[in-house]
Amino acid sequence: MSMQTVVRGGGSFGDRALAGHSGQAELSFMLTRNGFDVMQTGQENWMPGSVHDALRFEHDDLMVRAVRYTPDLLAYRADFPLAWWEAKVNVTPGTMNFTLEKACYDELMARHEKGERVVVAFRDTDSKWRANWVEKLCVERDMSGQRLVARGSHTPYLLIPKAATVGISDFLP
Repeated sequence: MSMQTVVRGGGSFGDRALAGHSGQAELSFMLTRNGFDVMQTGQENWMPGSVHDALRFEHDDLMVRAVRYTPDLLAYRADFPLAWWEAKVNVTPGTMNFTLEKACYDELMARHEKGERVVVAFRDTDSKWRANWVEKLCVERDMSGQRLVARGSHTPYLLIPKAATVGISDFLP
């Protein structure tokens, strides 16, 4: 089953959304195939588009952040603790880093600090998945200051070194 969608140079919002949905479906399928019970939990599964559009550019409201950045999946397997899973798709080939929206990272870390387990999984342009617990990701560089000149969504983002992740087969016992 191949759901690869590669968008070069950031692409439009629709292109990025399509890549994100494809990646989320692929990760859900992969976890299910590996014996997990998986629930779709991200806001795109239950929030009306009009509400999403109204809240899309709210970056400082903690309630909005918690809703907008609810992780994509909740997965459980008897030998792996119940955890949130956030699926991200790298759309720029040849990079040493993954990108992660700053508000998303902040929300995932807030969940970790409350005792919730959170995994961030990245699909690279070669269709290989890499993952790690959110607290083990290293922030290489905060690109928030570049947001107005950046391609893509123009939202504050962080660079996460690919070396801060492991192959999904190494991450899953």
